[in-house]
Amino acid sequence: MVFNLPRSFRYFLLVQLVILLSYCTAEPGKSRGQVFHSEEYDFTIDTIAMNLKTVFGMDWLPDGKAIFTERGRRDSSISVIDIETGRITQLCNVPPAYSESDAGMLDIRVHPNYSANGWIYFAYCIHKKDSTSTLVVDRAKVDGNCLGEIQRLFEVKPYFKSSGHFGCRMQLRGGYLFLSMGERFVARDSAQKLSNHFGKIIRLYDDGRVPADNPFVNTMNALPEIWSYGHRNPQGMVFHPVTGDLWISEHGPQGGDEINIGKPGHNYGWPIITFGEEYGGGKIGAGITHKDGMEEPV
Repeated sequence: MVFNLPRSFRYFLLVQLVILLSYCTAEPGKSRGQVFHSEEYDFTIDTIAMNLKTVFGMDWLPDGKAIFTERGRRDSSISVIDIETGRITQLCNVPPAYSESDAGMLDIRVHPNYSANGWIYFAYCIHKKDSTSTLVVDRAKVDGNCLGEIQRLFEVKPYFKSSGHFGCRMQLRGGYLFLSMGERFVARDSAQKLSNHFGKIIRLYDDGRVPADNPFVNTMNALPEIWSYGHRNPQGMVFHPVTGDLWISEHGPQGGDEINIGKPGHNYGWPIITFGEEYGGGKIGAGITHKDGMEEPV
């Protein structure tokens, strides 16, 4: 389907791409002055840091510095970068993360009211001795160059033996915390079951409590934190600056990446409907792209 995004939203997406490119494409100084063209804007890019691992999450602090995570580092890295100087300060007292394949220290968000409450939110993977793992969300305050007052807000259920498809993005808006969670790759059918958190969008209050108006709070055997379901591996999530809709990008199967608009209680179809196929070819399930009661992607 072809659709038009509002100009302000296209600008937002382009800025995110520029930020990503600035971390990934060139040595410091060598890209300075290089012009990138789009339909409506021209950009120049300055590379301010390099030799990083997978920079998975990043958000802005009120002083103009950025706080970011690196997935895949064994030391569970959360760092702050001074955009003007390129100086990176790795924070101490960061909880250990299980780092393997898709697992590790993942998304990070600064509370919209950070100047008053000082909270940052970060999601990361943990595991047990039996090799099962899960995703958790903590919040903490930055005290000097360390994390302090760490609080556990949420733990994905159940633990599962897989290092794939954890999602994960977070958004904080209007006193709520939204979290995207993947279906752990080898547990794809779990995305259709409300008795687990796999393949779901989760909605909590920003202190970890469950809102009473979540769509499945009163559904028997359903986990009350669930906002929507039938997702595969949602790795991007943002609120539209004009409409307020929750836009979600999903890492799909081969040829099946999706953009969805998240709505409470809705089923986004994975793995029953998809426009993709198995890696290497072959239909998924019945090979259908639509079904009554399931949302098709934008």
